[in-house]
Amino acid sequence: MEKNEEAGEERNENAEEKTDEELSEETDEQTDEETDEKADDEMDEKADDEMDEKTNKKVDEERRRDG
Repeated sequence: MEKNEEAGEERNENAEEKTDEELSEETDEQTDEETDEKADDEMDEKADDEMDEKTNKKVDEERRRDG
């Protein structure tokens, strides 16, 4: 009887460990996605800033010519 109880407890512990591993993997995946999104946002912001800078230079050049 004790062996059955021990085996049952071991299965429960293994199930808990697996659950912890699955949660860890899910957390890692979520963190990776958030990191990717943040990197994408930063790249988009940088590209927007560069476009704004180019546009401002063109406007300044046109004003100088027309000025």
